[in-house]
Amino acid sequence: MTMMQTYDSANLKAQVPENTMPDSNSVGMAGGVVRGHRTDTVRPTYPPMAKAAHLGGSVLMHAVIAKDGTTRNVVPIACTDAMFVDSATVAVQKWRYSPFLLNGQPTEVDTIVTVNFALNGY
Repeated sequence: MTMMQTYDSANLKAQVPENTMPDSNSVGMAGGVVRGHRTDTVRPTYPPMAKAAHLGGSVLMHAVIAKDGTTRNVVPIACTDAMFVDSATVAVQKWRYSPFLLNGQPTEVDTIVTVNFALNGY
């Protein structure tokens, strides 16, 4: 069993612009609920070194889904191997969702997503 490691986040604040942080009106939502609203999924590119070594893994990420369904503020928080982080981040930034409605109005959603890498069907 591969263990998740906390991602080295020492420089993450510098990578995330202040205006991309969730606003005070964002709603926290579980990843399983969010997945049901995803309309466009981009699969990550399997890292060549991981493929050659027959390695699989996972990346756990924080993401904000904007009112228009775009994904922003994608920040890795844990991973099984750092070689998967860049590919997972690029893919999740391209994911799109149908708008989440709260009292009939589109609302921003704060969530955690997991990207899994497995050679036999990632």
